[in-house]
Amino acid sequence: NESGFSGLPGGGRIHSNAVFLGFGEYGYWWSSSEYFPASTDAWARSLLFNFSYVNKNPNGKNNGFSVRCIRD
Repeated sequence: NESGFSGLPGGGRIHSNAVFLGFGEYGYWWSSSEYFPASTDAWARSLLFNFSYVNKNPNGKNNGFSVRCIRD
């Protein structure tokens, strides 16, 4: 892969119903950027299994998504 990041499809936890969805199909990762104007939201990136594009969408911070730690 060109980015050097191999995101595994770990799914995510949706706060509204406390259900884990998408394991093995897609993955969500938090961005460090807050979404304005809603301070309760932040940007998240999503990858769908077997597709090469990345989506960027605002999501409620109370959802459970993966994080990627990057060392300087």
